[in-house]
Amino acid sequence: MATSATSGNNVIAVLAAIYTIILCIIQICGGVVIGLLSGGLGAIGRAATEAGVEDPSLTELGNATGATGIVSIILVVVGIALLAASVGVFMRRPWSYWLMIAMHVAFVVLTLLSAGLSNIVSIIFMVLSAGVAAAFFLMPDIKRALNVA
Repeated sequence: MATSATSGNNVIAVLAAIYTIILCIIQICGGVVIGLLSGGLGAIGRAATEAGVEDPSLTELGNATGATGIVSIILVVVGIALLAASVGVFMRRPWSYWLMIAMHVAFVVLTLLSAGLSNIVSIIFMVLSAGVAAAFFLMPDIKRALNVA
């Protein structure tokens, strides 16, 4: 039985959705951990300041928790959007096509802004996400599989 090119690209779309779910789990877990650490470190900084400890690093620690709290919220929101894109691909919803591209491009940009090329894991996930966005954008059979005009 011969398989068509469309079924091969459907496999690519499904593999991309599976990768996106893995990325979603990492994003949400990372956001929660960063949020918890941010709150804990902020509490330590505030407690030390209230106790009268005159250390500028503790003041900076308390100030930095606001920024890390925002980062944790962004990570969780991006993770939820990645999950929505994956589910949409599995259900072959047309809206998932552009959401998948947008979320993977956003992930690449956020990775470059935050971690950059600092470690091999970030580079691997960034390259995979760029590949997913490019595959969805450049392969017309994926568009057809998701019923995108």
